[in-house]
Amino acid sequence: MAQKVLDNSDDIIELVVDGVEIKEYTKTVVNNQVQSITIDSSVDLDEDSVVQIRTYSSTITPNKELGAYEVPINLQNNPYNSNIE
Repeated sequence: MAQKVLDNSDDIIELVVDGVEIKEYTKTVVNNQVQSITIDSSVDLDEDSVVQIRTYSSTITPNKELGAYEVPINLQNNPYNSNIE
């Protein structure tokens, strides 16, 4: 995971397999931080499956060594907050 998150209701984990959101997973938690995610065997995976894990936290800074950082869309499309005509 590119960003460790706390095991609470404020931090969010999104798991998507082949474009479909998956809720069937378990978390490994150490010191109240989610360390890993295991997808349930009921989820149909094959060698061509695309798995995306996104984490959101308002308190923990992303670690660039763990994965990619996604720029928020408001900063990506208009980073200087310019007037749009």
